[in-house]
Amino acid sequence: YCVTTPYVCVIQHDRTFMRPSPITEIVHTMIQYKHKVKYVGLSMRSNYAYRDIFTGKYGRSAGDTLGDMVLRPESLKLDGSVYGPHGIGLQIMMNAAKSKKLRENFENSIKTYRGTTQYLSHVEWEETQE
Repeated sequence: YCVTTPYVCVIQHDRTFMRPSPITEIVHTMIQYKHKVKYVGLSMRSNYAYRDIFTGKYGRSAGDTLGDMVLRPESLKLDGSVYGPHGIGLQIMMNAAKSKKLRENFENSIKTYRGTTQYLSHVEWEETQE
């Protein structure tokens, strides 16, 4: 089949959306920044340390260049009470975890994420916005 829509949301068969996802905001941003934003990746456990892995593999200079490429358009400055690291989305995900082991995995992932460059650079950026 040939895709004729201007936007495509690809969700791999083994991925689940356990937290609210700002799909509408993403599409609006892609429309507004059509010459700059061609792809949006949603963070998940398997890629939240990507910048750290990338920097480790290619060096600090390449990691800094990657960080400089991060765009933060107004339309994606989302409500932290929903999408933030302490937002309701996290509570929804934790409540969906039926087993103690799964909840522990989530908690460990959260701790790990809070030590990544992605998280720390975002916190640093947020502080400059206040």
